[in-house]
Amino acid sequence: MKIKHYDGLLQNRKKYLQDELERYELEIWERTNQLELYSQEQSKLMGILNSHGALDQLVKLQTHLNELNSKIETYKKQLELKSKIKLEQANLKISEQKLIIEIANSLKEYEKIRNKAILFVEEVSEALYDTVAQLKVGQSEGSKGGRYDIQMLSRNQKSMGINSMLIYCFDMMLIQMSAYLNRGLGLLIHDSALFDSVDERQVASALLFAKRQTKQTGFQYIVTLNSDQLPRSVYAELQENVIDRILTDTDELGCLMGVYY
Repeated sequence: MKIKHYDGLLQNRKKYLQDELERYELEIWERTNQLELYSQEQSKLMGILNSHGALDQLVKLQTHLNELNSKIETYKKQLELKSKIKLEQANLKISEQKLIIEIANSLKEYEKIRNKAILFVEEVSEALYDTVAQLKVGQSEGSKGGRYDIQMLSRNQKSMGINSMLIYCFDMMLIQMSAYLNRGLGLLIHDSALFDSVDERQVASALLFAKRQTKQTGFQYIVTLNSDQLPRSVYAELQENVIDRILTDTDELGCLMGVYY
């Protein structure tokens, strides 16, 4: 009885599997036929398109569409960048206004020191010329970026000699302001090139003024001059301050800072 029971189960299982196999084979056959029909339909449509030149047109349109989509993406990125730039510009304007306010407050806070520097420049320039040079520290009208504008002004600034002496005046102001503010700079050095285009009378006045200020303020002033650049009118008064240096190429004693001449 048990053997017959198992035989029935096996027969039923075998029949079920056979039915499933036939069903799947039928589905495969139907789908294969369907694909064949679709393929034939596609070939037919492509043939129609190709015969009328529509296929080439389709390809061109597709290419153009891709280009337009690419441009759209580029424009979107540019718009995003433009928005970021506008935001950054707005932030910069805010920062600029803050700087302008800070500078205005700073100029007001240090007005006494600024006025002292202006007087120093006038003092130096009066020792050199009949006219007074002017130091301007502040914000020029129409200046952008919120910054300090520092200018040295004098008549006939097209002259190289005048401009050289403006540099001299500015440097002398800095060294005196250093002493005034107890910052201990204590040393000012000028090269002979500063006096190349300067009239001999102004060179003499500049050297005498520097000597007086070193004694009064206590800083050290060093200027390199060729022997023919030292005005004879002040040689006697400055003789004690002159350190002669004869430059040769014979030995180390004739060089200056390791350079032979």
